[in-house]
Amino acid sequence: MGQNPPRAVRITWALADFNDAGKNKIGADNVGFLKFPAVTGGAGTADQMPANVGTSLAVSKKAYDSDPGTQAWVKCIVDNYGTVALRDSSQITGFAADPSIPVPALTKQIQTEIANVQTSVLWFEAYFSAKATTVSQNNGGLLAAGQLTGEKFMQTVSSNLG
Repeated sequence: MGQNPPRAVRITWALADFNDAGKNKIGADNVGFLKFPAVTGGAGTADQMPANVGTSLAVSKKAYDSDPGTQAWVKCIVDNYGTVALRDSSQITGFAADPSIPVPALTKQIQTEIANVQTSVLWFEAYFSAKATTVSQNNGGLLAAGQLTGEKFMQTVSSNLG
């Protein structure tokens, strides 16, 4: 990994870009996996992995039970989405994927980390009110651009949690 420590990776949907030499200007060997550290007085442990639901989908029981086309579509998604996402986009999803798909070392590292998780917890934003979510989204760009400190960002979001 050279002299620099690996960059933190918590997002599997970014793997395609991290594994693409044309897009990843720092090199895949400079990207790694970092668990959230334990914080004195904080809840949880560093062994827990934050997760979110991703994109949710709902199908009514009535439509599923009465329509063979709906049943076939749901079965197709469940049987194939994980494999297609991994094979075509280097994305790790909550769906099973064909384990014989060759993946880059970084993707394999993330798969191993996910497979070893004993307990997952909701990503902190899952606890936000609708107002706090909007405040977070509206100020995220300022935070990323260095125009808002992390402390001020969290104060702004925290004051809108209720």
